[in-house]
Order: sequence, then structure tokens, then C-alpha cells
Amino acid sequence: MIKKRKKFALSLKVLSLLSCIAVLSVGFASWIIIQQPAQQDKAGSITTYTTAEAGMTLTTQWMTITEPETQPRIIFGRPSTIGTGNAIWLTSKKSDGVNYDVEPQVLVALLKVTYTLDQVDLDNITFTLAAAQATFADLVSGGLLAAPTLQAFKDDACAQSISDSVAYNNPLVINDTNVDDLEPVGNVYTFYVKVAFGWGEKLGGLNPYTYYNLFKVTDVAGKVVEYQEEDYTLNAYGNATTTAGQFAKAALDDINAKAGTSFSLTINGTAAAQ
Repeated sequence: MIKKRKKFALSLKVLSLLSCIAVLSVGFASWIIIQQPAQQDKAGSITTYTTAEAGMTLTTQWMTITEPETQPRIIFGRPSTIGTGNAIWLTSKKSDGVNYDVEPQVLVALLKVTYTLDQVDLDNITFTLAAAQATFADLVSGGLLAAPTLQAFKDDACAQSISDSVAYNNPLVINDTNVDDLEPVGNVYTFYVKVAFGWGEKLGGLNPYTYYNLFKVTDVAGKVVEYQEEDYTLNAYGNATTTAGQFAKAALDDINAKAGTSFSLTINGTAAAQ
């Protein structure tokens, strides 16, 4: 006789707020276009909720930790290094070479997921990342930012995936097939979920500092340059603008005007009878 698997009823009550708030800085603090106004920084938040049910416990922990403690941040900031020279016209440095309050970009957060099964089997764990404001979708559709993605991995180095990558607003579903290769300690299983943000196609997928400084401030749309063995085209952005300097100002202004986006990462776990 085939034993019928029976799902336990999912508890809709949020049992614990585990990862609390992670600041999402969308915008630039004191970015400077030479002879043009500086940009300002704005912030939002990512909130993580976790639910589990009888026979199964589920906990999460962010692995990317920055200030304030225990809270990861996604930062659309400068590259880790900022160059100098006459060719650099978009910068975050003062005249004396000291950086303004522009932090290096952090575009990936890693969530450690641990679950324990007590006389039950895993049915599925579902992760849903959603933006609370439509303004983020505007930045994605405008080509300034790339839609964030979720993907699960066996290891914290993200070398061995156990799922495909899914775009935000779509659920990442992990079931017993995905976790076949996990190596539990007793009845405790661990895997990792990478939340990855990025720059958009209007910026060639590059940080604005890197992208716009490939060109001269007076270059016009359509200019092509080679960078790291790839060709990059200067894309027009904004109305009534014609040069790289104007495109950069319009793009950074638009990011700041639509900044302050918050996200929620909701995690639901369900178990099945053995």
C-alpha cells in the first residue's frame, strides 16, 4: 500500500522576526560631476520574516554584516577604488583626494538558512523578495538598476547551486529534490540564499563611476570604447541631454529622486508527514 503524504497546515502567524532590518541605500552620497551639482544619498530597508510549522524549525542569519551590527546593507555606492587624473570627471573625491561619505558598493547579501526536521520530511521552503514601492521597478525598467535575483547554494562560497536564479517578485521554492545533496548534521540541514542586486543596461552593467568615466564628459550618445576586452556604448539618458556629463547627471538625479525603496524577504516553510 502506498503511504499517502499529508501536508501539515501552514501557520500564517509570523513566529519570529529574525533578520530585522537591512538598510538599502539607493543613490549616491556626495557624488560629484565636475562643474555640476553633487548628489545625495537616501535609504530604505529590507525586512525578513520567517514562518515554520510543527515538526519543523526554520532559522535564518545574514552572512553579510556591516554597520549597524547584525544588519547587512545593499549599497549603490562607489567602486572599492577611485582613480585620479584628468580623465576622471565623475568622482566621489574632494579636491584634496579624500573621499566624501560615499561608501563602496555592496550588491550582494547572503542568507544562511537552517532547518530541522522532527519526524517529518521537507515539503518546501519558499522565499519571496518584493519591493514595497513601485519606484524601484521604474529604475529597473529605465535601465539604471538590474532586477535583484534570488538563488540557493549548498555552500557559503556560492560555488554549488541547488536552484536556478529567479527574479524578485517571483518565489524561489526549495523542495526535497533541491536539498538531496545537502549533508545534514543529524536532522539539521543548512544552505544559503544569495540576494544579488546590480547596475542596469543603460550603464552597461557597470558602476556609474566606471561606466561614465570610460567616455569624455563631452562625448555624445553612440560613442563606443573598449574596456576589459568588451565594447561599451554611451547610452543616451534623460530628455534634452546630449553629452556624457548630461547623461550622468540625469541618471544620478533619477536614482536619487526615486530612492528610498524598501523590500521584504518572506520565508515560509512547510513539512510533510513521513
